[in-house]
Amino acid sequence: VFFFLMIRRPPRSTQSRSSAASDVYKRQIIDCRFQYEYNGGHIQNAININQPKDIELFFTETILKSNPYEQNIVVFHCEFSQKRGPRMYRHMRELDRSFNDYPNLNLPNIYLLEGGYNQFHKKFPLLCTLQGGYISCLLYTSPSPRDRQKSRMPSSA
Repeated sequence: VFFFLMIRRPPRSTQSRSSAASDVYKRQIIDCRFQYEYNGGHIQNAININQPKDIELFFTETILKSNPYEQNIVVFHCEFSQKRGPRMYRHMRELDRSFNDYPNLNLPNIYLLEGGYNQFHKKFPLLCTLQGGYISCLLYTSPSPRDRQKSRMPSSA
């Protein structure tokens, strides 16, 4: 089951209640890290989706069925927002384009969290579960793509 938090933009200069529906946003943070990383600590209220098929389910079950007067905001991230987060972000955008004629979108407001969970938990530990818990991905030792080292099991010769 997916859920959204309701957030409201600051009030407009007009005090008319008739435009209130356009001020409602639904925000969802999608953590694209592996399940063990997510379980080791994540941004409060984030959901863990790390497979393209699950993004497709999220899109069809949540975004396509949402109230057209509510604007959805989706923020993707992974550990450093360099590989898994951007890949899922692109997949969501491609999926949205496949349901619409250009330039229309069901989800125009999608974002990638700069620096990923690595930087977020350093800056805002109180907004993370497990008091800012953090389990690093076991596949990479560096956030830099050029010096990223994949850990490998010794090969049997």
